[in-house]
Amino acid sequence: MVRVHGRKTRVWVDGFNLTGDTTNLAVAANGNPVGVETFGEDRKHQILGQQEVVATQQGLFDDDASVSAAAVLAAREGSDVIFSALYGTAEFDYGWGGTASPLRSHAVTSPLAGAVTVSAEYGGPLHPMRNLVPEGLNSGDGNKLDGVVGSNAGAIGVLQCEGVTQSGTVKIQHSVTGTSAWGDLVDFGDVTDRVALFGSASGTVRRFTRATHAGSATSLVQFRRL
Repeated sequence: MVRVHGRKTRVWVDGFNLTGDTTNLAVAANGNPVGVETFGEDRKHQILGQQEVVATQQGLFDDDASVSAAAVLAAREGSDVIFSALYGTAEFDYGWGGTASPLRSHAVTSPLAGAVTVSAEYGGPLHPMRNLVPEGLNSGDGNKLDGVVGSNAGAIGVLQCEGVTQSGTVKIQHSVTGTSAWGDLVDFGDVTDRVALFGSASGTVRRFTRATHAGSATSLVQFRRL
């Protein structure tokens, strides 16, 4: 993944934008080394095993709202959530997304003399992804993301929707030319309320991709080729 600054970092969980209650975010991708030496060898041999991605979030505690990080996380501790971390709010910016399975831990720390804080740790299948929808109220067809070439291993997508002004179907589409013949790749269905969805597609993914929304909503759409 390219180097990113992260000046406009955003955190979403299950359709809730928790950025305002977040003061620190860290995403670490680590491979688990596996020993492969045979009996009697005098040197250790290891290969890099399956990568594990862990995200941690910290912020100030706020119990005045049902949509605060404290309230949202407390209701989901130990549950599977759909998590998105963005390092930019424009189209095609980079971030992480996917089903965090589960929300591993949620803690509220209350020192005798200091600020009360809330923290959370997410684990599971998180993926580096690209934004197909910029931050804000969105409707219609998004701009095309050029993948340079097509691929044949499928794709995944994440939808985070905070509020709906006009309900409508949200999709990720793909095209060979980027100018016509757009076909549906990931269909999130009809969005009528706050929602978070994870979708996938198998097989061929054409060179160009975009997001399209038949209605209008404050939403985020992330995409990744596999």
